Amino acid sequence: MGIGYFGFFTKNKDIVNYNMTPEWELALDEVVNIWEQGADISDAHLLKECGFYKNAEVNRELLQCNSQIFKCFFDKRPAKIKYKGQWIPYQVESIASAHQRDDLDIILSIKKNEQKRKLSLTLKNNCHKITLPQGYYMTRFFKKSNRLKDRLWHTSGIQYSIDKYLVRNIEVLNWAKQRGHKEIIKHIENKNIFAVSTDLKSTQMKSFCQDHGEEVLSSKVHDALTFHHGRQTLSDIGNIPPSVNAAPHPFGPRKDDGPQFKSEFDSKECFKVYSKECLDQKIMRSFPESIGWSGVAELLGGEMEFVINPYLPRRNLIASSFYFPFDSQWHRAGEFAYWDGRSHDKRNFNFYGVAPVLDRENNSPLKVGFRCMSKQYIEQGKERGDD
Repeated sequence: MGIGYFGFFTKNKDIVNYNMTPEWELALDEVVNIWEQGADISDAHLLKECGFYKNAEVNRELLQCNSQIFKCFFDKRPAKIKYKGQWIPYQVESIASAHQRDDLDIILSIKKNEQKRKLSLTLKNNCHKITLPQGYYMTRFFKKSNRLKDRLWHTSGIQYSIDKYLVRNIEVLNWAKQRGHKEIIKHIENKNIFAVSTDLKSTQMKSFCQDHGEEVLSSKVHDALTFHHGRQTLSDIGNIPPSVNAAPHPFGPRKDDGPQFKSEFDSKECFKVYSKECLDQKIMRSFPESIGWSGVAELLGGEMEFVINPYLPRRNLIASSFYFPFDSQWHRAGEFAYWDGRSHDKRNFNFYGVAPVLDRENNSPLKVGFRCMSKQYIEQGKERGDD
């Protein structure tokens, strides 16, 4: 079996020496591909078993390592693989995980010549997180200064693991059902299940991340992801500080690499910064076009994003969104507005004089998303506490 598989599953310790015959490899090929690449949600069997997402718009990347979709895909499925002209049936039984974001334990069984053998596996959820490289990063929240030393910070042996994408309704719905949050369930169960979750209060966002062993993304880490690192290679981040003129966006080392700094609006740039002009284009937010240098998407444009800013608590909102035109000052790194986190009415926000111009007849709530991160202390290339 190819070594590449081990990034996506591990065999349980009691079957490390399992005899991996060709038919097992073929079955594993299919199983790992569905996990790694995501299932085809137009699949008739999948729609029958799990039609809650029917007609929902979805980016393919959001289906990767998705335990709920994976379970639905293989539930009661008459799966078969062909080996030496013979169709051999197999089954995948998933063991319920506590959270949508967890690794997924499964039992793969193959019936051949009336004999049924089983193999226990853990599918690793490596699809939706990035790790911030150790080193120096730029920020704006410490001081009003252009001096490089006043705007730098270092990871200092902390490993930051960060969501690639903003949290989705499907994750919140799964969490709300586990926690018995009936009001949240009622509010989002009929919405696009793969859309960004934008209806939670800030306390609920914090609870979601905490219940997954994480915390809401911090403002300084958002800055690190959004200012382009400006060095020749990622390895240089560890020992070469960024320039004070680092591009205030994640798409390239120069300022004019950012679409918001172009002289004229170009609808092709909506995939990077989904500004107010993009609403008329009916362009669905896409990956990998919106992914910045770090591998994180949806940093600018689209929905606003709540972050934790312990240094300046009243600067806790990434206002860059479809509420502002492409040349707005909000579409750049280090710019923060304020949200009190209690509701989504205009009075709950402070844009410090650069507020969106909203249709007075449209009283729809302002949309705020969020993402989670986790921190681990590392020492000389290994986690502290490891032997």
